[in-house]
Amino acid sequence: SFSTLEGLGNSLPQGVQAGRDGAVRVANLGSLDRIEKDGSISSIRPRDGLPGNRVTSMLEDRAGNMWVGVDDGLFLLANGRFRGVSGSNGEPTGLIAGLTEDAAGDVWAECLSNPPKLVRIRNFKVAEEFLEPRVPAGRILAPNPRGGIWIGTLKGDLVLFRNGEVKQVSLNAKGDTSIRQIVAAEDGSVLAASADGLVGYRNGAVQRMTVKNGLPCNFVASFIEDSRNRWWLYTDCGIVELSDAELKRW
Repeated sequence: SFSTLEGLGNSLPQGVQAGRDGAVRVANLGSLDRIEKDGSISSIRPRDGLPGNRVTSMLEDRAGNMWVGVDDGLFLLANGRFRGVSGSNGEPTGLIAGLTEDAAGDVWAECLSNPPKLVRIRNFKVAEEFLEPRVPAGRILAPNPRGGIWIGTLKGDLVLFRNGEVKQVSLNAKGDTSIRQIVAAEDGSVLAASADGLVGYRNGAVQRMTVKNGLPCNFVASFIEDSRNRWWLYTDCGIVELSDAELKRW
């Protein structure tokens, strides 16, 4: 069944996340909204304690901690209250473009500060900061099951950052180079949604699925695999469904 939920902010959502408690959080301009399983909606706005106006990113870690990027800072949300996480210099981290948690339990944040930086957080404190050229600036982060994280760089490439070492994978994108989502598998393969198709990286080789070899349009905003091992791609011309067997054959 489908439901239309009213009462959310008037702007387009910045992100949506389903929590372990069954509730869905929606990052909005001017509010952080929460949709309960029964469909009821509650919102935290600046007058209610939201420490800013624009909610940029969200992450619920494996321990159940809720991390929220608001304006130019990173915060922990607990019992309706926000606690700021400062950078190594005691200042706000900068606008949080991406958040992820690695296999070791460290939280990583891609900060669009001046200059941009990648930060590693342990025990609720910034433990390390990485700037260019050591680590290319990015927006999208994803955990690598074998350790480390994957970064979708601002230049449209993939970077594996693990144990202090950088492995860069050039995707040679055409036109809009933005990467929208990254998912890494146990076998070392990576899938990425991009403005220039669905990108696959496996055994050192890069493949790209576009209108030239099966997709009805090039822009892939996101994707997900369901419980029946079918893949769903959200594109700019509609939703595309394909079987896992077809994906593996490609």
